Amino acid sequence: MLIQSFCRRANVSKDTVRHYESLGLLKPQRVNAGTRHYRHYDDTHLERIELIRIGAQAGMTLRSMKPLLDQLMAGEFSFAEQRRIVHTQLAEIDAKIVALQTARVQLEHQFARIDARETAALHQPHISGQK
Repeated sequence: MLIQSFCRRANVSKDTVRHYESLGLLKPQRVNAGTRHYRHYDDTHLERIELIRIGAQAGMTLRSMKPLLDQLMAGEFSFAEQRRIVHTQLAEIDAKIVALQTARVQLEHQFARIDARETAALHQPHISGQK
């Protein structure tokens, strides 16, 4: 399929596809038609886009994904290695969740401290000349 169809099926923009190509994440087949050159994408490219999405959502950088994607798509990982990679990503996500939950609790405590200071300030006698 050509880039327009590919973008529609993958739900990405042409700029995104070109960016992924510039990083080596996507390598479409080049098809010559007379003096014109077209990029041809297939279902393996759709699969790569989905894996890129998953990696990005997991917090991986695009550059760090390339070697993994290349090896995975080339069939260089055993099922045990694939499970290990996914397990590692899950563990990293779990650690991020814990860190975010901790930060959330700390921010909730900060809100409580702000509210307490505001309440105290409202109940202090107003001294003339102060704002």
